Amino acid sequence: MAALYGAMGRSTPGSPTRLADVETIIDRSTLEELRASLRGAAYAPSEEGYDEARKAWNLNAHQHPALVVMAAGAADVIGAVRLARDEGLGVGVMATGHGVASPCDGGVLINTSRMRGVRVDPEAQTARVEPGALWTDVIPEAQIFGLTGLAGSSVVGVVGYTMGGGFGWLGRKYGFNADSVRNFGIVTSMEFALYPLTTVYGGNLFYSLEQAGVGSESPLVTLELRQLGGALARPPADLSPIGRRDSRFIMFGVRMSPTPEVTQRLQEHLAYVAEEMRPYETGATFVNFLDQGDWTPERTRSSYSPEDWERLVELKDRYDPNNLFRFNRNIPPSSVRE
Repeated sequence: MAALYGAMGRSTPGSPTRLADVETIIDRSTLEELRASLRGAAYAPSEEGYDEARKAWNLNAHQHPALVVMAAGAADVIGAVRLARDEGLGVGVMATGHGVASPCDGGVLINTSRMRGVRVDPEAQTARVEPGALWTDVIPEAQIFGLTGLAGSSVVGVVGYTMGGGFGWLGRKYGFNADSVRNFGIVTSMEFALYPLTTVYGGNLFYSLEQAGVGSESPLVTLELRQLGGALARPPADLSPIGRRDSRFIMFGVRMSPTPEVTQRLQEHLAYVAEEMRPYETGATFVNFLDQGDWTPERTRSSYSPEDWERLVELKDRYDPNNLFRFNRNIPPSSVRE
């Protein structure tokens, strides 16, 4: 059986969608006090640098935070979270911005894209990365020692990929990268295992469009069928962000949507593909594949087993009962659900 996914790709920039009357809702003295403590920078609406700081890689994602903090280190992240808590605002975190399921409208957006440090320990066979690091930052550093991480696409951010269900070319041998994580924070750094890799054999199988059953009518850029199983099906020792491991394949559609008309056509086509695949799908998904177009709280819940979902809600109740961290593929605390 297959799990079915649709994701929105990078579009061409059109006229920006803006909230005409967005104003700073944070007291000026409070804002200046925060700025004085930062190694990075903070931008309020209408200030130069705000639009660039809030912009995601996916140009279809428009968000209008009350403040954007371009963090330069863990202390900046802590300061931004404290300000959001004190001001009664929610928190959103963005590094590469490939997937922005819940725009940080009216909250404090912490942009960690400038934190791209990578350190490889060849003896321990681990890598420690900052939250803005891409796999292109990690791979060359690890290859020097004949090591590699469990990368998928080289241009995605390591932390978001890992925490949301990323798996790569070596997944059936070593599993999800989330299973290799040694420790992490909010996330200001993350340490994960590396694996020996000195020789690579690879290739592709190409089929004609006629064999795909749709020919040149499909508006999708790609429609991938990725094989799961092997170590990817192995139950984790501890709670993992990868909650459902019983699917044998994952189907993944990528689309470009430069105009609203194209977006409508793409959504209709994905709905058609989803309906055709309904008899074969398990209903499972991974949170990394819940993009703006198809994210709902119920879809987030379908990413986990019932047991893991309850454990995650318990953790949310313990550490974030007021749902401060809510601009994400949210797991609401019990108080919000009630």
